[in-house]
Amino acid sequence: MRNYNILFISFPALVAVNPSAPIVSTLVRRGHRVTYPTTVRIAARLAATGAEIILYPTPNWCPETNWEEWQMSHIEELLLHDKKKPDVVVYDLVSPAGAALASRMRVPAVMTSNYLPLNETRFNETFRGQSYPNMYRQSCRVVDHFLERHGVPSVNYLFEHREKLNIYLFPSEFSPDVIGDDRCFYSGRCPGEQIAFGCWTKGDDDDHPIVLVATSTTYIQGANYFRMCVDALAETQWRVIFSIADDADPASLFPLPPNFEIVQRTSHTRILPHASLLIFLGGIVTSSEAAYHGVPMVITSCGNDELEGLGDNLSQLGLGIHLKGNEMTPESLRKCARQVLESATILRNVKKLQRSVRRQAGAEEAANRIEEFIETNI
Repeated sequence: MRNYNILFISFPALVAVNPSAPIVSTLVRRGHRVTYPTTVRIAARLAATGAEIILYPTPNWCPETNWEEWQMSHIEELLLHDKKKPDVVVYDLVSPAGAALASRMRVPAVMTSNYLPLNETRFNETFRGQSYPNMYRQSCRVVDHFLERHGVPSVNYLFEHREKLNIYLFPSEFSPDVIGDDRCFYSGRCPGEQIAFGCWTKGDDDDHPIVLVATSTTYIQGANYFRMCVDALAETQWRVIFSIADDADPASLFPLPPNFEIVQRTSHTRILPHASLLIFLGGIVTSSEAAYHGVPMVITSCGNDELEGLGDNLSQLGLGIHLKGNEMTPESLRKCARQVLESATILRNVKKLQRSVRRQAGAEEAANRIEEFIETNI
């Protein structure tokens, strides 16, 4: 097999980059050239994969600018200096500029996604009466118009768009509407197959149950969220670990009870193997890692429409309890945490899913699919 030139395109944020990073490092290890445009903030994380990082000429996209046009114009500018056309473009769902660029360069495209592929009927039922559907549909219209302007037919992008190969970066069990055709591949737990950043260690003399409380990389929670968790968990015998945002000020949470600690810039893959409970906002990347390590959950969606849908899905799978919006108080959180830890049914469901997730393909098979796709499409 010859080595290929592969262009990866994603939104420049950890929530988009982390799930595909193990696939990138696998492809690089196999001898392929992987080029990855990104911002300075993400470059250090991606550099560990061995990819060739090319930096956007401006530091960051701003919300006032059309994201799709911004990304496409900047990547085109960066590729002017690359004499070798890519054999394939691998882009994530929220970077449709990848589809437009692949079409313009006349190369095949692969789509990756860490979003649940809900059909429109299920979507309407899940988010009935909320504002999220209107925002989602508006995004569909914006992307459809963008792709049409660049010669790519698109109708209802976020529901209907598929490439010849689509890689979903989470276990198929998480998807209420599993797409069964041969274009779609569920990789299972991919995000954890990467370098574990940070230096947290459990310690040999600590037998207390470990509870990890994590914010979201997309919907970042601040001091008020973590103070509520302090009020809920302060009088327990658990060792409570707060994983706060990278740029948050730890001092804003001081003083903390002696059984609490704070970590930053530390991969959850260092902590979850030792955790008895995860309290978090329900993101699918962290959910996949918790499933792999057999950790039950309390999902605190904090009133966010998208997260409430994910939280409902996890609770329906029997993996934990979902505390919606203003249902979360110190008292309710403490009660739910104890219920999850003491529930034989939840622990049994978690163990069953863990066995399944540990058998799933991961980054190696995702890389196989990309290689085979290139071989049959160029």
